[in-house]
Amino acid sequence: MIARSVCRTFASALAVSAPLAGAALAQQIIDTTFFDSQWTGFKLDDSTPDHDAVFSGIRGSGGNPGDCRVVAHNWQVVPQGVSVIFGHWKDSLPVEAAYFRRLHISFDVRCDSAPNVNAMGFGPLLVQNGRTFVAGGTAALAGSPWKSYQAEFSANDWNEIGGGGKPDFSDSAEPIFFGFYSGNGGSGFTARLTASGRVDNFRVRALRSCPADLNNDGIVEDADFTIFVAAYDILDCADADMPGGCPADLNFDGAVEDQDFTVFVIAYNELVCP
Repeated sequence: MIARSVCRTFASALAVSAPLAGAALAQQIIDTTFFDSQWTGFKLDDSTPDHDAVFSGIRGSGGNPGDCRVVAHNWQVVPQGVSVIFGHWKDSLPVEAAYFRRLHISFDVRCDSAPNVNAMGFGPLLVQNGRTFVAGGTAALAGSPWKSYQAEFSANDWNEIGGGGKPDFSDSAEPIFFGFYSGNGGSGFTARLTASGRVDNFRVRALRSCPADLNNDGIVEDADFTIFVAAYDILDCADADMPGGCPADLNFDGAVEDQDFTVFVIAYNELVCP
């Protein structure tokens, strides 16, 4: 590829070495396996008459592809209307708020069955210092193909469950855990319903104001290119040798390759971060 050849020439001209060690100052969470030991579920909202809605969330097959998170809801619908929302968060891997100002979150969703209501709702969730926040999500129609969700968020885009606050993205903030919520509702009839769906390819990327500044020193220069070349040679973000968080994956496609190099060179030519 031409860009890969140019990247190699650029590296040779700078005479850089490309160490693999060192903490990466961008962070990325990617989960395509959903081990039960790494996920926790809880009820966020239940407006049913007896507040007796229940749910489950387990690792299962039938993902997009491979394993996924399988969720199910059981709740009472009454004519005046109800809603139920459940949270599912990855409690094994927090992200330090000092690493970002914005978030890019994506995942795939599918509704397998939702009698009478025909859909399930899904959206992003974060937990910080015992407080839970959600942001706008999407609806997956029963029986439809997998649906991809992705969005970018600042702190003001989140709403606190049971409060009016916003998450803290400052450098001194508490670590943040991420996940998703699932929900259902219904009105105009009386019935006990069960709905089921799946979530796969869950990814959170912490975005700094200057993503190509890979060592977080306020400029994009030779030291950042050293880090970039190390990741470029490895290629796959899932490789065990890739620096944690895969910070050089600047276009969020799971690999460090020619498109990322194009983005990096633009920032390198600018030098000073905005």
